Order: sequence, then structure tokens, then C-alpha cells
Amino acid sequence: KGANNAKVFGLNMFGDLYCNGVWLTVTEDGYVGLSRCWCFPNNASTGLLSSKACSNGNLNEGYWAVRKLLPAFTGGEKYYVTLGVDEVYDLSGTQTAQRYTVRFEEATEDGLNRRTVGVMTYDNAEYAKEGIDTPTIANPKTSQMYLGSEAKNPTTDNYYTTFGTYGGSTYFANKTYTIAYTAPDGETQLTEQVAFGEKFELPVYAAGYKITGWKKGDAAFPATGIWNLGEGVTLTTEGEPIWKADGISLTLDGKIGVNLYASVLDGVDVNGAKVKLTCKGVTTEVALPAAVADGAYAGCYKISYYLPARDMAEEITAQLVLADGTLGTAVTYSVDNYNVEEGDAEYELVTAMKAYGAAAKTFFDANAAEPILSGERVDFSAYAPTGTDVNDNIKLYGVSLIVEETTTLRVYFSLESGELPAGVAATQVEDSKFYYMEKTNIGAPDLDTAYTFTIGENSVTCSALTYGLLVAADANKTNKEVALVEALYAYSQAANEYQW
Repeated sequence: KGANNAKVFGLNMFGDLYCNGVWLTVTEDGYVGLSRCWCFPNNASTGLLSSKACSNGNLNEGYWAVRKLLPAFTGGEKYYVTLGVDEVYDLSGTQTAQRYTVRFEEATEDGLNRRTVGVMTYDNAEYAKEGIDTPTIANPKTSQMYLGSEAKNPTTDNYYTTFGTYGGSTYFANKTYTIAYTAPDGETQLTEQVAFGEKFELPVYAAGYKITGWKKGDAAFPATGIWNLGEGVTLTTEGEPIWKADGISLTLDGKIGVNLYASVLDGVDVNGAKVKLTCKGVTTEVALPAAVADGAYAGCYKISYYLPARDMAEEITAQLVLADGTLGTAVTYSVDNYNVEEGDAEYELVTAMKAYGAAAKTFFDANAAEPILSGERVDFSAYAPTGTDVNDNIKLYGVSLIVEETTTLRVYFSLESGELPAGVAATQVEDSKFYYMEKTNIGAPDLDTAYTFTIGENSVTCSALTYGLLVAADANKTNKEVALVEALYAYSQAANEYQW
């Protein structure tokens, strides 16, 4: 179709004097032509379409770079036209051409978004016609769009549209493709369905890795520009973990803590990041702490998780969660990963701690068999309680030891009548005459430390190992409980001998 029965949309890439442009010609029957021409923009007497390369004759002779039927435009409606310029690569990674993509959009009913009416592409390798020069466009910041039935005067009906580029992304200008790729972990298989007219941005992260390279077979595959694909493609990726474990340490104060030290890949934004921690099917999230300032793990992030003694050997899984939801690889670890060699300063302490954890697990497992006790029993007599018993209204009832996330010593007493003496901080056991006072967070070196509990005129002094004396003196106690307090004693002795 010639220009006389067409509406012309000119997207001009202005040079100093001449226009080296890509022109859109919309015909009355709904076809849109995309062509390249040279024009002299300031020659109002001859008009934009009367110069040599843009003459009616040239258009009538079929000098189209590409011609396509698009939905009809409606008079009076506002349309958006964006021109993008990209590099085109073949599957070997060689740049073969430039592609000019024109996207037509209209406003949605709510006026807040746009929908694509049509997409046209001119690829100077794929669509080049014999004898026609291919476009060379210098990437200006803006382009001018002229609208009119003949568009003979560039000063009439001028509209401006922002110059757009799809550089750095992948644009598929054909049918629907299946893009299959293997994540850098070598195991995770991912697929993407990409339809005509869609822009598919290569992912930066996959399966906890940051992707640093793409391959098709043994050949490198470009991560930017445009791919000319006639069919689906299967790719592999290379990359590095977003984060990785560098070591663990133990915290042996009133709580048994396992500390993971992990480093994050340079360039990964950790603002607002969290760490998801899972143990025994229970998941919690904590904020990623500040990096360690000095020491062997300087620059790493220390993530602490505290366990009851009975769960000491349980595995913990930590996973970095970036602010945008990107997940790092799952890192699994436990106390058992903290290995020390015999002869190391920590060897006896860590060995005794693990034995204590195993005894606690057996004690709390109703289905576990009673252990067979061998050798001599531990003598707990040195940890007998002492105290004063002046007020008959307050009577010592007993001592208990709680070995959950923290080690806690409790002293129970009864108040026969009246109220507690002033200044006594005690907790009532339900609605009864019994109360308890407690010492919480007893660390490994303090298991044999004596604490004094004062209840008015009365007092009692005891330690966590006092409970061992009560177990040893009770013939009704099970082997499980005896084994537990004896393992606690061995853990206490090893902690005392360790140079903290």
C-alpha cells in the first residue's frame, strides 16, 4: 500500500541534519508496515514522504522490512508506541544483528495499566530484503512520533513518546517456547513457558544460587540481548551459592546453643534478610544479625539456635531468605558436626556434653529401654543441701532440676498458714500451699555451684547436682534418671576442668 491511502506513524531517530529512521505505515485495511528510510526533516515543501528513500514509489514497490496485520486502531483513542533496540545473538553466542521492536499498547478500562495491542519486530538479519540497507540507529533518549493522514508537515500534530529499550532482557518474537534449564546445583530442573510478545528476563537466582553463566551444551549462552530461537531450548547454568556455612561453635551457658557461621556472596543485598530455622519440624524466622566484626569468622553472620539437652543431636536446617523472597540453599548441621580430636582442649568437654544429651534423650523417651548401669555409682554426698529451719510455718518440700532449653534449679516449700514473708519472690503451685523459688540459666561450669534461697527466717543452700543426691537416695528412681544425673555430673566435671 502506498502512502496516499495510509496513515503514517514516524518514529524518527534524529541526527544533526538528516533523519535515519524506522517508519511505521498503518494502512486502511489494518496492516502495519515497518520500514527504514532517510528523510530530510526540515523540508516542509516536499514533505517527509517525498525524499528519495521514503518516496511513494519505494513504499509501493514493497520496501517493507516487515509487514503485519494488527488489530484496527479506533479513532479518538490514545495509543502508546514504544521503540526498543536490542542486540540479537545466535545459539553460539555470536551477535548476528540488531532487532527493532515496536510495541503498541492501549490503556486498560481502569486507566491504571496498559495492555499490548500488537508487537512488531524488524531484525536486520532475519527480515532483511535484498537490495535494502539495514537500519543503523544511534539510541537517542527520545523519539518523535508524527501522526496524520499524510504527515506532510512535521510541525503539525507533534507528539512525544519516551524512548524504550529492552536491553539486558530476553525478548522472544515468535511462537510459544519452552525454556528448560538446570540450576547451578546440578539437580533442580526448571522450565519457563514463553509466548509470543512476552519478555522473559533471565533469573538471577535459582535453587539458592546466584547464576553467573548460561550454557547450551558446551557453548556459552549470552545472558543479555535477544535470542533467535526457532524451537524450545535446554540450558545449563553455572553459579555460586548465595550463602554457605563456614563453621559452627557451641554455647554452653545456661542454654545449649549451636552457632552457625555463614558467609553471603558479595553483591547480594541482605537488607531486610531473615534466616529460617527448622528443627524437629518446627520453623522459626529470625532477622539476619550484623556480621561478626573480628576473629576467625570475621565478616560471617552468626546464627544461634538453642536446644533442650534431649534434642542436642537433632539436625537444624538454616535457610537465608532475602527481602524479595529469594531463598538461599538450605544448610543442615547439628552438635554432632562440631568435631574435636582426642587430645584437643575441648575434647573431654564436648564428649561429656554429647553423652549428657544422649542420656537426656533416653530419659524423655517413654519407649526407650532402661539402660544397664555398670561400674560404681557417683557419690553425690558433697552436694547435700544445707540451711536453717527456724519458722515451722515454712517447710522445705524438695528440690527439682529442669533440663529444657535452660537448666533451672527449683526449691519447693510449703506455707502452712498466713502470707509469704515480705520480700520473698516465690511462685505458687496452682491453688495450693506449695511455692517454689528458682535459679535459671545455670551454665555448664556452674552446675556444682551452691545457691542460697532465703524464705523469711528459713534458708536452704543447694546446687543443680543436689538433685543427683536425691535421685541416688531414692530406690524407686529408674535407671534412666540415674544415668541422666550421672551424665550431668560428668558434664559438670569436664566443664570445671576446661579452661574457659
